[in-house]
Amino acid sequence: TMDLIIRNGTVVTVGEISQADVGIEGGKVKQIGQGLGPAAKEIDATDKYLFPGGVDVHTHVEIELMGHRSIDDFYSGTVSAACGGVTTIVDYALPEPGQSIQSSVEAWQKKAQDKTIIDYGIHPAILDPTQGIIDEMADAVAEGHTSFKLFMIGMARFDELASQYLKVIAQAGKHGALTNIHAEDQCLIGYLCEQFTAEGKLGPKYFPDSRPREAEGLAVQRAISMAKYAEAPIYFVHLSCEESLAPIREA
Repeated sequence: TMDLIIRNGTVVTVGEISQADVGIEGGKVKQIGQGLGPAAKEIDATDKYLFPGGVDVHTHVEIELMGHRSIDDFYSGTVSAACGGVTTIVDYALPEPGQSIQSSVEAWQKKAQDKTIIDYGIHPAILDPTQGIIDEMADAVAEGHTSFKLFMIGMARFDELASQYLKVIAQAGKHGALTNIHAEDQCLIGYLCEQFTAEGKLGPKYFPDSRPREAEGLAVQRAISMAKYAEAPIYFVHLSCEESLAPIREA
């Protein structure tokens, strides 16, 4: 006897869409087919779609940045996710200054402990690519953290430390990991922010103008070139314009 059968739903899988029953045991889908049974509990899903749980690979559920903390924590954030059909999130562990990868991951696991109601994973973020941090990446991958995040902006001193960040991408590739990249050009943004500040343009309405489409496009092109020389894969975590999409399609 199965624990649960969801009957007569329109089941959406990678391969097809079909009318079927879904049998669940021990919290896992065990069988998809016609006329399954019996079960301890049944749900009638006639005229409803059944999707596999979503995986949101880019979340900042309980983030602390520049002295502010998000209103969500790992409980409210994962409840919201579950209500939207997301059953796994991958959150970004942001290190404190001088903090090791291991320590930043443990800090995030502590935040999540006893609060998450769905599965979660962690991308360690690298904000200071010292040789010590680069050497530590192999251990992080061995522990199961197979993706890293870097920011091409002033917060991460990207322009100043670009050659070290190139080493990060190469090291990730060497160990079979993926580098997630927040692509914005530090030079252009810094120049515009300084100009706007001097002109007293400080309201929220000037924020988009301080981050023009070219700032994203430039950073994307640069990251693609870096990945080419690192011989490693990269993943752009958010895109907003054609200036970015065109070089990505070409790459």
